[in-house]
Amino acid sequence: LLLGFIVNPNSFLTMFFAASLGAVIVIIVAVVPVFRDLAVSNVIWAIKGVVENFLGLSFADRSISALPALETDGLEQLIVRMEQSSGDAPRDLVEISNKLAAQAALIKLEAASLYKDQIRYSDALLQYKQASALDDRNPLYLDRLGSQYKLMGRYSEAEPLLKESLQIRLKQGGDEHPDVATSLQNLAALYLAQGRYSEAGPQLEISLAIRLKQLGDKHPDVAMSLDDLAKLYQAQGRYGEAEPLFERSLAIRREKLGGEHPHFATSLNNLAALYRTQGRYGKAEPLFKRSLEITRNELGGEHPDVATSLNDLAELYQAQGRYSEAEPLLDEALAVRRKQLGDAHPDVADSLNNLAAVYIAQGRYSEAEPLIDESLAIKRKQLGDANPDVADSLNNLALLYESQGRYSDAEALYIEAITILENSVGSDHPNTKMAKSNYEIMKAQM
Repeated sequence: LLLGFIVNPNSFLTMFFAASLGAVIVIIVAVVPVFRDLAVSNVIWAIKGVVENFLGLSFADRSISALPALETDGLEQLIVRMEQSSGDAPRDLVEISNKLAAQAALIKLEAASLYKDQIRYSDALLQYKQASALDDRNPLYLDRLGSQYKLMGRYSEAEPLLKESLQIRLKQGGDEHPDVATSLQNLAALYLAQGRYSEAGPQLEISLAIRLKQLGDKHPDVAMSLDDLAKLYQAQGRYGEAEPLFERSLAIRREKLGGEHPHFATSLNNLAALYRTQGRYGKAEPLFKRSLEITRNELGGEHPDVATSLNDLAELYQAQGRYSEAEPLLDEALAVRRKQLGDAHPDVADSLNNLAAVYIAQGRYSEAEPLIDESLAIKRKQLGDANPDVADSLNNLALLYESQGRYSDAEALYIEAITILENSVGSDHPNTKMAKSNYEIMKAQM
């Protein structure tokens, strides 16, 4: 069954054939003792050969030589023991089977990483699933699988895997192990994407504290923790607390990774986004442009991170009223996100919402409305009705209705948006104040 699962996990016939073959071998070994040594030895060598040849040559289309070879020294020692003592054969068969499963899982993990680098997310997901199935108590595989679901916008499937990985790591390494910090950060990043800020905050702070203690204050993982904690503070409107963290993260990545690394580009983009939110447009624009340049050069024009840079630069132009410059960037970002992430991803909803806002500002209401409707439907489904991003789309749709003189429809949307924002980020948050201001302006005109 193990061999059948490795060769083709989706084929019942393959697994049935493998199980049948195993049964025949067991009968031969049991009934004809003279064949025991020869049968057991040859079966193990055959299994090892299938695993090496199939797994080593078929999973990733690029850089096959980069996949790790099976570690055969331990297997060969076990086989020698089996040949010397037939009485230990059943126990050794189980040991070899477990060793092969662990090696197969590692190779699938490497294949998944290659597919992820190629932006072949569905293929990567399948490999992560199979790795986890082969070694289902390995927290690394659970964490990678959960993170892949999160990357693909499948948040409800990501959460239980990330939680299970965290619990296993806490039991295995204690509450100050760097792997625990990784699990805490990945789970917090999921909460951050879902707008669950009160749950994300403590986990990000603990993760940062562990990394500072165990890795030192200049480690790239510390920069990652600083970046995510700063994004949380920014989302909560705590701009003064966010800025020094973004700056520290940027400095670490510049020193440790270099000025052309994609993670350095991410830090540039994040700091620029904070400047844009604060209205510091002159400081934001060169950072956005440099981030986009690095990301295009290092990852290619169709990577989701490029779409993020395009989207964020476009939001800056939109805030400055530079709509003709914002629109083509938003069109490109939307196309990349649809292609790489699928139509139902929250990032696609974000692009739709931003493009609709540009159309509204230009009075192109008939073009804007279907985009906002699609954006709102995706956000409600993927993030839930109480998410701050849902309120953003509601606010834009209310602005559209207001511009069309549909005041009663707009009023209901403004009230819903304000309620969501007050409950999620508080009454003093800039987004809450903006929604209230929009509502008050409309009521004065009614």
